[in-house]
Order: sequence, then C-alpha cells, then structure tokens
Amino acid sequence: MGLKLLNAINFQSQKCPSFALPPMATLGSPKFSTHSKEVEAVKKPFSPPRLVHHQVTHSMPPHKIEIFKSMEDWAQDNLLTHLKPVEKSWQPQDFLPDPASDGFHDQVKELRETAKELPDDYFVVLVGDMITEEALPTYQTMLNTADGVRDETGASPTPWAIWTRAWTAEENRHGDLLNKYLYLSGRVDMRQIEKTIQYLIGSGMNPKLENSPYLGFIYTSFQERATFVSHGNTARLARKHGDLKLAQICGTIASDEKRHETAYTKIVEKLFEIDPDGTMLAFADMMRKKISMPAHLMYDGRDDNLFEHYSAVGQRLGVYTALDYADILEHLVRRWKVENIRSGLSAQGQKAQDYVCGLPPRTRRVGERALGMVKQAPRVPFKNLKKKATQNTEKIKMALKLNAINFQSQKCPSFALPPMASLTSPKFFMASTLRSGSKEVETVKKPFSPPREVHVQVTHSMPPQKIEIFKSMEDWAENNLLTHLKPVEKSWQPQDFLPDPASDGFHDQVKELRERAKELPDDYFVVLVGDMITEEALPTYQTMLNTLDGVRDETGASPTPWAIWTRAWTAEENRHGDLLNKYLYLSGRVDMRQIEKTIQYLIGSGMDPRTENNPYLGFIYTSFQERATFVSHGNTARLAREHGDLKLAQICGTIASDEKRHETAYTKIVEKLFEIDPDGTVLAFADMMRKKISMPAHLMYDGCDDNLFDHFSAVAQRLGVYTARDYADILEHLVKRWKVKNISGLSAEGQKAQDYVCGLPPRIRRLEERALGRAKQAPRVPFSWIYDRENYVSSERGCRYRFVSIAESLDLRIGSALVIIRRYIFGNKAFVPKLCQ
Repeated sequence: MGLKLLNAINFQSQKCPSFALPPMATLGSPKFSTHSKEVEAVKKPFSPPRLVHHQVTHSMPPHKIEIFKSMEDWAQDNLLTHLKPVEKSWQPQDFLPDPASDGFHDQVKELRETAKELPDDYFVVLVGDMITEEALPTYQTMLNTADGVRDETGASPTPWAIWTRAWTAEENRHGDLLNKYLYLSGRVDMRQIEKTIQYLIGSGMNPKLENSPYLGFIYTSFQERATFVSHGNTARLARKHGDLKLAQICGTIASDEKRHETAYTKIVEKLFEIDPDGTMLAFADMMRKKISMPAHLMYDGRDDNLFEHYSAVGQRLGVYTALDYADILEHLVRRWKVENIRSGLSAQGQKAQDYVCGLPPRTRRVGERALGMVKQAPRVPFKNLKKKATQNTEKIKMALKLNAINFQSQKCPSFALPPMASLTSPKFFMASTLRSGSKEVETVKKPFSPPREVHVQVTHSMPPQKIEIFKSMEDWAENNLLTHLKPVEKSWQPQDFLPDPASDGFHDQVKELRERAKELPDDYFVVLVGDMITEEALPTYQTMLNTLDGVRDETGASPTPWAIWTRAWTAEENRHGDLLNKYLYLSGRVDMRQIEKTIQYLIGSGMDPRTENNPYLGFIYTSFQERATFVSHGNTARLAREHGDLKLAQICGTIASDEKRHETAYTKIVEKLFEIDPDGTVLAFADMMRKKISMPAHLMYDGCDDNLFDHFSAVAQRLGVYTARDYADILEHLVKRWKVKNISGLSAEGQKAQDYVCGLPPRIRRLEERALGRAKQAPRVPFSWIYDRENYVSSERGCRYRFVSIAESLDLRIGSALVIIRRYIFGNKAFVPKLCQ
C-alpha cells in the first residue's frame, strides 16, 4: 500500500534512530519478478466514469462548530459505548470454512452445494450489498468531510475521530466476509465484481452533506437503519432457501448495522435537544434532497444504469423497497419525537417540521405504485453472475458470463437506497457468534478505547497562503499526475491470480496452491501477513491523504484532479489487500482469525505520520512510502520465486509494479514543488526526515503482543525484505531524483536543511551493519498469525511466551508437535483467550 510500510527496523533502541519502515527489499538484491516496466503511464489523463459537479461545501455557519466541540464529553460517554472491544467481536473466519483444518475441502464443498439452491436474483442483491460494503474507504472519507468532527490527523484522540475509526474497523469485516463467501460459492463472476468495486471507489460518493455534521449524522442514521433492514432481509431469504450459514452471516452483519444506527440516532437526538431549529431545518433539507445511496455511482464498465437495475431487483425481492424508505423515515420521525417539538423553532423551522411529518404518507403512496410497476419490468443481463446453461439469458458481446434478471422500469421513483428489506416483512433471522440474540441493541458499558493512541499532534502547520500553490497546480496535476492511473478496463484484478471458483477444477487449483505454500518458511509468512495487514488498513491511508490542506476531497466525490487522484489511487491499492488476503486464506498456513483481529485493531487505531495537514510533508512522505512498498513487495516476490512459488512471486511482483507507478506520480509532485517553491520544499524534506518516516502500520496490535510491529519488522530486516540499508537507499534515491544538491537561491535555513538531507544517507549507512548484526543474534518470539510458531526477533518478551511455557510444561517439542498444539487450541477455543490474559 503505498503509504503503509511496515517495518520499524530493529536497530539498537537508544543509539539508533527509529527508521520504522515497512517490510521492504534491498534495492541491491537480485532482480525480483515484477513482470512489467518500472513505470507504466497511460497517455491520457484518467477520468472516472462517474463525476459529480455543482457541489455545495461548508454550508454550516462556522460558529456552530463549537456545538460539536462542546459535545465531546457527551460523545465519550454516550457514543463510544456502542462500540465493541475487538476481543469480544466476531471475525469473518468465524463463519467460513477453516483453511487450516483437514476438512477444508469438504467444508468448501458443502458451502458450494448449499449455494446452488439460491436463485440468481438473490445473488444480484447479495453481490450489490457486498460491493457497497467493499467501498468502505469512501465512507470513512465521507464522515471525515464533516466540519467539527473530522479526524484531523488520521489518529486524532477526540471521541468523534475514535468513533469514526472504530466504526470503520467494525464495518470492514462485512465486505471481507461477504467477499470470501461469494468467492467460495462459485456462483458469481469475481473479476466483474472486482472491476465494479474499483470503479465505485474511484468515483466516490456525494450524498450532498455540504460538510455539515447535522446533515451527515441524519444521513448516516437513515443509512444504518436501511442497511440493517437490507441485510436482515437477505438473512431471511437465505434461511428460506435453506442456507442457514449464509443467514447467520447476513443476520450478524444486520446486528452490527442496528447497533451503529442506534449510535447515530443518539447523536441527532442530542442535536435536537441542543439546537432544535438547526436540526429540524437540516432534517427537512436532507429529505428534500432524498437519501442518495453510497453505491449510487456504481458501474461495471458496461451498464450505465447498473445501480438502478440492481436496486430494482432488491425492490422486487422485498429486500429493500420504496415502502422501506417510508418506514425508515417514519421511524426516525418517531424516534426523534419531531412532532412533539413545540419550542425553539423559527417560522422556517415550523415549516420544516410540517414538511418532515407529512412526508411518510406521501412517500408510502408512491411506494405502493412502485411495487405494482416492478412486477411488469423487462429483463436485463448482469455481468457479475455466472450464466447457467438452463437460463434463457440474452447473449451480449464482450460479456463474460451473464444472467438476466427482472428490474424496475424507469417509471418507478428512484429512491436509490442500498438493497434493503421491508420492515413489515416476516421476522428475519439474525444470529451472532457473540450470542447477541434478538436484542435490538447491545452496548458495551465502558466507552471504547483504542489500544494505540497518538497524543500531542501538530495540525495545519502550512501557512494558509500556500494553499494557493496547490490550487494553481490543478491543471498541471490533471496532465501530469492522472496520467499515472490505469483505466479500470486495462487493470488487473485479484481473480486473475487466484483459483477460479466457477471452474470444475477449482478444488484441484486450491490443492496445488496449498502444496506450493508448504514450501515457504514461517518467517516468510510473518512478513507476507504483515504486508497484507498493512494493505488492508486502506481506509486509514485515504483518510490521511484527505487531511492535507489544499488537496483534500472536500465532498467525497470532488471533481478536482487532487481528489480524483486520491480516489483512483485508493481503488487501485484496494486490490492489493484483497488479493493477498485470499491467497493467505487459501494457503492454510496462517491463523486468519488472529490476522482479522489485527486488521480491526489497526484500522481502529489509525496512523499519524506527523504530516501536520501539510501537503509538502504529505507528498514527501508518500514518495518515500511508495518507494519502500515497491522494494518490499519486490523482495517478497524474489523470495517466493527462490522457494518455488512462481504464482505468489507473480502476485507480489504485480503489486510491486503498482507501487512503482504510484511512487513515480508522488515524486513528480514533489519535483514540481521544488521548481515552484524550492525553499519551502527543502525545509519540508528536512523536517520529514528529522521526524523519521513512521510506517502506516506502526500502531499494529493483535490483542496480545505489545511489540508486534517491532517483532514483525525485525523478521523483515533479517530476511532482507526491508532493511536499514533500504531506508538509506530510498533517501539517497529521492535526493538524486529531486536534484537536491543542485538547488540554489535558498535562504540560510534552506541551506542548512539542504546540507542535512544530503548528508543523511551516509550517516544511516553507518548504522546498517550494527542493525543487521543484532537482527541475526535475536531470540525467538511466537507470532499469533502463524499459530504461535516462533521466529527470531528482538529481545522483548511478549505475553505469548506464556504459550511456549505451557507447551514446554506439556513436554511438547517444536516441530511435529506444533500440529498437535494447533489442533488442541482450535479444538478447545476457550483455551485461546486465556493465553493472552
């Protein structure tokens, strides 16, 4: 992930600077396999297929920001209580076939047999739900556009920021779980689905919130209620068709959405108490605009009306209907007691009150007409389903395998809500591994607190007048930055490298992958897992880019070149975590539940690279990071090739190729800044290097090992995946690339910064040999990601040493006995948490 390297090289604690970089590879190492040119640029500037123009921003009067500042103590005590501790949270692996078990093949076969009983139109809705969930970086960005509550740094300790990160971390599990289920089912065209996800993240969303938290929290209250209904009804339908496991999956997700809805509605309830007039006006404004769904810009490369077609199938199946829209609105009016507000309203506020209270019956009448029309709708092909031989489906050129589904005609109102379910429909099935049962809301008594918090953060250090530099660079960015993005139709997708679940030979392909993976050593998997976890925290990195003054995406779908770049960059990077995640799952070599916990912890903690909302610092940081991830993934490719896994080498090499192209783009920005403002840029370069490049995953935690990132980084250092030498090589590369030594006309401070930066690489190299020596002499530490098998790392002893002590007390030996230990743990799940207490 371009901005997410992970390895804090384990130099000597006090004497050596913490160069914290992600697992990377030495530039001087043998050629690794990237199967493409160092940089591949597209000649024409990238343009997303869906652009939203005429966007209103910052409509809330500035003095109202103080309302949200004053609510922080209330949010701490009343909002964060609706978050579950990670240790008590479900993970996707709780519902999926266990890849580490001997019965994995049989479990997958059973899942596929059950999935055969589900009709195609159900899969259209389930795929649409999954695609919506997978565009998660967009939704975190959307929440962080709201004035007064945004995460200003990427790891802000305010209750609003903590909520947004932890909410994102909980929601991240939804797309991951549905994605893997759909992959294993063999019923859908994963490549088409992956393309649709890339298009959607690249387009973003604009629910017309105008940076107003009033509008934002009303919108999310409605949305969370809608997704609760939708997932609840997909659970009901799955149960009806006999797939109880899928019913449990959808019901568990619905339970999360209900808890989140309760939290958001509480915020609006409090706003009605503090500012009834402003909140009433915002409620009416939001409903006049109509609630546009997160996935309303959905596109698959062919169907210009894909979202409408998909929504119509949901309408016809009763998963989410126009009547549900009316039901949700009526529910919120009652929940917030809108009709009972008698004081504090202006004349306009009273009109807004009348409008909102009178809207549900009007919406209901339209909904009833829509339900009648949808039954007479024509048929349309969906590219995201695999065609069955028994279906009478229209054949279309360039289609992969299509399926025809009925959809709503254009006469029906477009209430564009994500596929949901009727609140008046029969009770749907909801289940949770946490035994939440049928309770509508389950809250945790103590406010949620992230395991890693960053305090003393500097914000908005760039002088305001310099924002104009970035405004003036927009034409340049369009012609020189967007050319480094690939059109989605020419982009690779994860499915290009994975076993084909729709083929008859799927099980044999998986078996072959697992046989190859057996030849890879444990320490390699530690590094590969660390890289994957870093990639999977993608929402954090888009948020970090959107903290930068002058270049942030102000609405979630801004048409500026800076915003287009950030969204499309995120969409390309999203494929990396998805691909590595599925590979690791299929390999059977790693503990997916522990990995998923680590991802949830990491997204919840965020990151603070100390870029201070300053795009000078931000683009220097990303230039370094993208170079580092290029090196890291390149070296994991080289090692995979050495161990005989050519397919994994191709995977890592392909990701490395992306990172190289992204590095070229970011270094171009800084090169242009050196041309426009050499003094300011060299000062920023020196400032960033004095702080040292902190890695995106530096707050990594698995629920037990307080030094997990250090331990992981030490393994990467020892394997030569990312080392102290690489840090120096990258710095030296950037100094040469930007011709820092040749810059003239600098101020006295600028000249000092120039001397500092140019003299830094040799100083770092002198530390390198000591760092490498210490890495080779390090003791062994167990990693939860690989079932607590040990690897050589630093001298710190984490709580997982207790597991080793237990193993020794049972007279179990390293080697074949590890299999016995693993089976014992997973045969007695209650034993696992005790190891970490």
